[in-house]
Amino acid sequence: QRSLFLALGQGGIHSISSHLSGSSCSRLRHTVLQHSSPTMGKIVNRMSKFMIMRSHLVFVVIAAVMAAPPVFGQEWAGTVKAVAGTVAAEREGKAVPLRLGDKVFPGDKLVSGQDSRIAVTLRDDTLVSMDANTQLVINEFAFSDSTHEGNLLVSISRGVVAMVSGLVAKANPSAMRVTTPGATLGIRGTEFIVEVGSE
Repeated sequence: QRSLFLALGQGGIHSISSHLSGSSCSRLRHTVLQHSSPTMGKIVNRMSKFMIMRSHLVFVVIAAVMAAPPVFGQEWAGTVKAVAGTVAAEREGKAVPLRLGDKVFPGDKLVSGQDSRIAVTLRDDTLVSMDANTQLVINEFAFSDSTHEGNLLVSISRGVVAMVSGLVAKANPSAMRVTTPGATLGIRGTEFIVEVGSE
C-alpha cells in the first residue's frame, strides 16, 4: 500500500515524501528484475514508472492549490458575547432573535429594542456594544487569520454604539470604516463612541 505524506505550515508545503518514492521504486524494480522472467520485469518496470509519474502529478496539483491566493469568504462575522432584553438580526427578510453565543454575519442588521443591549465580538477581536433603540448594519466584513488583512464597514442609522477596534484596523486603519446618515468616519483610535439621533 502506498501512502503519501504532506508537511504543511506557514509558507506552504515544507516537504513531501512517499513510502514508494522514486529511489524506492528503482530499488524494487532492480530486485524484481533479478528474480523474475523478462515479461514480469517489463510489467514491474512500467508500474514503477507510472508510480513515479503519479507522485509527481500529485505534487504539482497540491503545490498549485497551495500557491493560490487567499480568498475572503462570506463567513460569520462575529459572536454575541452578551445580550439583555430584545435584540434581533434582520437577515434575508426575517427577524432572528439573538441569544448568547449566536453568530452574526455580513449583511445582518442588528436592532436592539427598548431597555435592550448587546455586545458582539467580531472575528478580528473588534468589540461592538449597542445601547437600547439602536440599529447597526454589518455591511462588509472580511478577515484573514494568518495575515490579519481584511476590511470592516458598519453603518449606524440610530442609537449609541461603542466600539473597540481590532486586528483589521491595527493592520490597516483605513480598512475599518463607520458610516452614519450624515458622515463616514475613518478610524484613527482604538476606542470610540458613535451616537446617532432618531431624526
